[in-house]
Amino acid sequence: MSRQRQVLLVLLLLLIGTVVSAYLRWPRQKSVEKLKYAAGVAAPNTVPAQKEAAPVVDDGRILRLDLLDRDQCN
Repeated sequence: MSRQRQVLLVLLLLLIGTVVSAYLRWPRQKSVEKLKYAAGVAAPNTVPAQKEAAPVVDDGRILRLDLLDRDQCN
């Protein structure tokens, strides 16, 4: 067998191996027995209510990201 055919055979085997490996690692679609909430119905709010925030004192050390959203018209 010539050297070119041997290289071709090795590359072909590598290609087949990678295709099989990719197929086996492909994520499968899973299903559940019963949905926890019916479709189209809003889920109950389980997030606890937040307490009122303490007043913010601007001492110059806070990074104000809201200033980046403004236009810079001079």
